[in-house]
Amino acid sequence: NKILVGRKTPLGAYLRRCKECVLSDGYKTLYLSATSAAIPTLLIIATSLPEMLPFAKDEIKIEYKTGTVRCMDEILPDEEPEDEEDPTIQSELVERKIASLSVTITIGDGQKEITGKEKKTPKKLRGGGRQNAQKGGQGAKSKTTSQSAMSSDDEMFE
Repeated sequence: NKILVGRKTPLGAYLRRCKECVLSDGYKTLYLSATSAAIPTLLIIATSLPEMLPFAKDEIKIEYKTGTVRCMDEILPDEEPEDEEDPTIQSELVERKIASLSVTITIGDGQKEITGKEKKTPKKLRGGGRQNAQKGGQGAKSKTTSQSAMSSDDEMFE
């Protein structure tokens, strides 16, 4: 239910994903954010989505929050170094601030509904699949863990 809007993904893809989050996945709160050139796309999503959802207009609340995000640009020198290992030619880091917009769309009380999808435990969580199969009769199991990485845009959701 946290969606980061960019410039390159088509508007229709974002609208479908938001609608799917609400209708299929049962989310009643969506968090959308964008920076700089993607802000107009986010505004179109925020104004178009309530018309696409089968809820009364007074049930849908939209909250807008503007801000700025610091980003670092690496400025490379104009000339190409003859020796790549030459420490005398260095790049320069320049900080700049870009506009950001965070939109929270809440439907009703904002509590997630339990749908048929949540009742089933995914295979990854059950421990099935090839990753946990025994290898070579030794009884050893391989364990794969993944951890989600938080980006700087997650700060906008808090």
